[in-house]
Amino acid sequence: MRKNPSRNLTDVTANEPIESLVTSSPLSVRSNKHHLLIITDSEESRTRLRAALMADDIEITSATSPEEMCRGCCGQQDLVVIDVGPEHLGEILKTLRNCAGCAEVPVLVEISRISAAPDLAGLLPTYRAMPCGYADLIALARRRLAARPAEHQSLGIL
Repeated sequence: MRKNPSRNLTDVTANEPIESLVTSSPLSVRSNKHHLLIITDSEESRTRLRAALMADDIEITSATSPEEMCRGCCGQQDLVVIDVGPEHLGEILKTLRNCAGCAEVPVLVEISRISAAPDLAGLLPTYRAMPCGYADLIALARRRLAARPAEHQSLGIL
C-alpha cells in the first residue's frame, strides 16, 4: 500500500486498518514536561482541546490523520485525549493499545459524538478508555497533567 501523508482520518476505509499506515519514526527525547496526545478528526476540535489544555509544563502532540497518530504514539505519553466519530474509534483505540508508548497510558474519550452509537457498547472498557463529557474531560485532563507522575496513584487520578 502506498502511504499518502495528506490523508486524514475520514479518508480511512473500513477495510484499511490504521496500523497499516504506521511510518517509522524515532522515539522522541523525554523532557521534564507532561506529554499529552490529542487525537481528533476535526480541526475545530483540535484547536478547542489544545486551547483548553495548553500550559507551560505540557507538551501537546495533535493528530488529525492516521500517520500523525502513529508518530504521536511513538513517544511516551502521560495522557491521550480522543475526540473522533464512532466510525474511527475502535481502530484508533486498538492501535493505541498496541503501541508501546501508549499501551498503559490513561485514555479519555469525548463522548458527545459517539453516545448515539449503540454498536460501541463495551468498546471503551475493552480498551481501558474512559468516556467523558467535554467539561469532565478537560477537568480530568488538567488534574492528571497538573500532578507529578508519582502523585497519580496516591491521588487516584485515572
